[in-house]
Amino acid sequence: MNKVTAADNPKGERQRAVEVQTQLDALPKELTSVTAGTLYFIITPPSVNEGTLRVGLARVVRSVAATSSVSAPTVPVKWYIRSKWRTHQQQAWDRTPTFERAGDPSLPTRQLQTNEPLSAFLPVSVQVQRATLSLPYQFSPLLPCA
Repeated sequence: MNKVTAADNPKGERQRAVEVQTQLDALPKELTSVTAGTLYFIITPPSVNEGTLRVGLARVVRSVAATSSVSAPTVPVKWYIRSKWRTHQQQAWDRTPTFERAGDPSLPTRQLQTNEPLSAFLPVSVQVQRATLSLPYQFSPLLPCA
């Protein structure tokens, strides 16, 4: 655990930390498939500085499933950037951050698309607020454990 479970912290905070850890332990350790058009949190390399969490948000372009013939399948994804990171370089994530399409540095009118290993996808579902589904380039997913 972390310092929240220390004896000098209030009981409620320790209990919340235990509950969150229990939820995390119940998650599958890795995904074996991803579905086209679905949003996923993806682990980013240390060189990608996007705030306090080392994850990014992307939409899968093509469905991919792990098979025994392919040891490390890659998945094409289109990236999104946290709005407060783009405008203010805010390190901390809000409980309901807003995201925008991430522009490709070589062609800003296009959304950044890369191939990512299936092993980098987090087994955490992205929940999007219903009110933001009508916005074409911006939306606010709810973070499950924030």
